[in-house]
Amino acid sequence: MKKSYIALAVLAMAALASCQENEFSNEVNPLEKGEVLIRLANGRQTKSADATAVVKGATIELGSDEDGNSFVLEETITNLDNLSFAPETKGTPGYTENFADLYKGFNAAVYQGGSVYEADGAFEEYNKEQLIYKRKYPNDIWDGQGNPDLYFFLRTPASYIDANITGSIGYSTDDGSISFSYTSPTTADEQQDMLFTSRPLNTASDFNNLFIKDDKGLPVLFHHALTGVKFAIGNATEDKVAITKVEFTGLKTSGSCVITPIQEDNK
Repeated sequence: MKKSYIALAVLAMAALASCQENEFSNEVNPLEKGEVLIRLANGRQTKSADATAVVKGATIELGSDEDGNSFVLEETITNLDNLSFAPETKGTPGYTENFADLYKGFNAAVYQGGSVYEADGAFEEYNKEQLIYKRKYPNDIWDGQGNPDLYFFLRTPASYIDANITGSIGYSTDDGSISFSYTSPTTADEQQDMLFTSRPLNTASDFNNLFIKDDKGLPVLFHHALTGVKFAIGNATEDKVAITKVEFTGLKTSGSCVITPIQEDNK
């Protein structure tokens, strides 16, 4: 009697997002008053290139078929920040190296001195090669000197997130945390990965990061908010086992979340 194994892997869900191209030159000119550059941390060397951390989860006996072949569901859990590779499909999670292709840009809520400076604005101009994003704010946001006490809260894809959260998103300038309630679309085709992060801009080091010639932009590290599920046949192809349908019952479709981003390499 053969025992067929079906692998259940827990990953984050993602989907391709479409935006208009809005790239600027590889040569980033000195910033004008009010301009802010944000860079995806560490260029293309992101955590998706690190060693994969996989934890074995539950093993579930699924029973046998009429020929006496038994089936087992084995769960493995993988941290998306440590995924070494992913297939280039609709379910590909977002990483630094594919961020521009998946999302193009992101939206930002900006606080100054603990109060809302801009409730929402899009970083749509970008340099794909250098992974730098630019937005022009009113001149009074900063003049390139001093201490503006700014805090940026970033999210993408903003249109999807805004359409599926319940109420408003909460931002804390005390610890950079982001809180929200989320209701999942009913079908997998409608579901997308959600990425969040936050970053202060209030020190001399932060200002230097905006201008350093070979490392322009304030570095940020986005965090995945959701968990997803994928299935794969664990046996050799000659076993001729195929998954034709997967149904879940009893899953929660909504909940509340608090994300407290960390900076990469303390930058």
